[in-house]
Amino acid sequence: MPRRLLHRLRAPSASLALHLSVVHPWGLLAAVLRAPSRLLDSLTAAHHRYLDRLTARVTQNAVLFPQGFFCDGWGDLNTPKRLWEVLQSNRMREVNVLGASDISWTPRRRLPTARVCLEEGRFASTLPNAKQFLPASSLDAFCELVTPSDWYNDDGSEKAVEDRTLVVLLPGTGEHGFLHRRTALAIPLARRGVATLILEGPFYGRRRPQDQKGSKLRRVSDLPILGQATIEEAKSLLAYCQQHRGFSHLVVAGSSMGGLHAAMTASVFPGDVGATAWLAPPSAVPVFTDGLLAASCNWTSLYKQHELELLDKMLQGHAVTSSSSQERSFLDEDPVQQAKKRMRLFLSITDIDNFHPPRRCDAVSFVVGTEDEYIGARAPEWTTPS
Repeated sequence: MPRRLLHRLRAPSASLALHLSVVHPWGLLAAVLRAPSRLLDSLTAAHHRYLDRLTARVTQNAVLFPQGFFCDGWGDLNTPKRLWEVLQSNRMREVNVLGASDISWTPRRRLPTARVCLEEGRFASTLPNAKQFLPASSLDAFCELVTPSDWYNDDGSEKAVEDRTLVVLLPGTGEHGFLHRRTALAIPLARRGVATLILEGPFYGRRRPQDQKGSKLRRVSDLPILGQATIEEAKSLLAYCQQHRGFSHLVVAGSSMGGLHAAMTASVFPGDVGATAWLAPPSAVPVFTDGLLAASCNWTSLYKQHELELLDKMLQGHAVTSSSSQERSFLDEDPVQQAKKRMRLFLSITDIDNFHPPRRCDAVSFVVGTEDEYIGARAPEWTTPS
């Protein structure tokens, strides 16, 4: 993407002056900042582990984030069992349909320099029993539709465009709001004639609970609930855009956590949809037990003995964790290791192996980092769908 942007700036001197006179200041700043990044490619390739660790140190800073992830403990201990029952019953394949008027859209506005149009939508979360599982701040979902400006006439009416493609872009860990995904992905895709619908996930951005610090979820159970809500909302948006916005080709995509949720969405969506995930873990388990984010977890709040005993009773005989029964012996282990083993069992519901391959395996593309410090060196790799 940066090469194409720089190529556009290498115009003849006369037209370059005109172009720079109308370019948005933030766009110009982005071009200036991205150009040197190519010079750092060899450095990051050789020392990426140290850079990963340096970045993680910022998010683990005791002054900025004194409580870390899961400061309020495990949360709803029934969550793994409930979600497993949902998966087993195939209810995840059902779509909670959004009617034509169920999404409230802002007036379309143009970004002339980027050559795109933006519309922001708001709708009630389509997670079943959302009020029971989501905080009040997450009950309303927000999305941003980014489309090529040449899809519209000067008077704002839509042109007749056949075979329109839409990418529903899900949030990765720490992706609050729309700006980053709009700049890095949606605008470049629009220049290739592809629209993007950016979803702001629960617990993030305007949907973040007031007592939550940044992306640091306060309870372990918030994580699978966040995932279920994201998947349900993504399915509803895919169906809505196909039925009411005239998109003929659908793709769901995301990076990191968003990539994992994109793969899960493609698995349970009843229609044809492509899926693209990059730098995504196959499960949340290695991220929070072996990867760099493990150091950001508030383990003190997770190894209270009475909670561990109650958690063991909830997980005992659980189908999701039956294959890990050999890990039930916690004697003579330090408290953090005891908590980590329960964490592996609790979050095993987030494993992609619990989901069937999507309808269109030929429309799936996964990009995996071979030495991703955030996922952890011992994490299993993605396998080719069969």
